[in-house]
Amino acid sequence: MSKIAIERCCAVLSFAIAVALLPAFAVRPQALAQVTATPPSENSPAYNPQPLGTGYAVLVDYFNQPEIAAQVQEALKKEVGLVSYGQRPYLLVLHTTDQKNATSIFEDLSDRGFWVMLVDSDKVTLLRARVEATKIR
Repeated sequence: MSKIAIERCCAVLSFAIAVALLPAFAVRPQALAQVTATPPSENSPAYNPQPLGTGYAVLVDYFNQPEIAAQVQEALKKEVGLVSYGQRPYLLVLHTTDQKNATSIFEDLSDRGFWVMLVDSDKVTLLRARVEATKIR
């Protein structure tokens, strides 16, 4: 495995642990290192992805930078979630059936410099309803 591939794996694992609060494991070939596994603690929340449902979803691309979640939460004074859209993770800012509300939040975040998308929420999968900003700072 190349050094770049290992660094990417580490980045994904760091995100899974810090932002999504998911248990994460790394496995290396025997020739490189011994395999170590950490069992998930009993206090770990269950991973149960669910379709978001009908309406609009306002998503923010965090570019694999967990600190963006804290910035979004601070800007909006509300918690954000974690979703999958098009097989990529995004921060979920809002899920609503109110198009005007979704557009307003979209414009506000866009004006603040965030990479925002307004999408059909039927195509979004909820991974975590809440991302704890205190865990990612």
